[in-house]
Amino acid sequence: MQAYRSRFLKEFDHVIIQWSSPYRFDYLTKQGWTFPDGNIKISLENKHIWKKIKTWYNDNFELEKTLNYMKAVDDLIENKVFLSMTDLPYENILLNNLQSKYKGNYKLDNYVDPHPSVRQHIAIALHVANELNLKVDEEKQLKALKLDSYIQKKQVFREYEFEHAK
Repeated sequence: MQAYRSRFLKEFDHVIIQWSSPYRFDYLTKQGWTFPDGNIKISLENKHIWKKIKTWYNDNFELEKTLNYMKAVDDLIENKVFLSMTDLPYENILLNNLQSKYKGNYKLDNYVDPHPSVRQHIAIALHVANELNLKVDEEKQLKALKLDSYIQKKQVFREYEFEHAK
């Protein structure tokens, strides 16, 4: 949106927008961002926040707000592709419910992360590139596959160093 506001986008640019769940709660505080652990109702790290807001929190409002944001972006930006991690009722989403279609398996501190893996992100990128009549650089694909193999072998994601993927 900063690129749009600054008129940095050109008519030949393509913008890929990935929407998270409308029920995700990432909030900037004086101490920094809240812990990004997804849906506020089932958050482990942010359960203290949920206790404070659950009396006024409204799922329908959060969904409607997200759909309004999507409609605004859809109207503002001509060449765009919408991707969504969760199932959203918006007709212009190219790949909806990525978290179910591309279920990840990286182990993060004794927790299996369901977000798409690096290998699955390549598949998503290839799908989007095909829709836009673009090509994904083969060298970058190989580099990403090597990184995915490294992560799968080590079964930790937070501790990897990108240098290992070279």
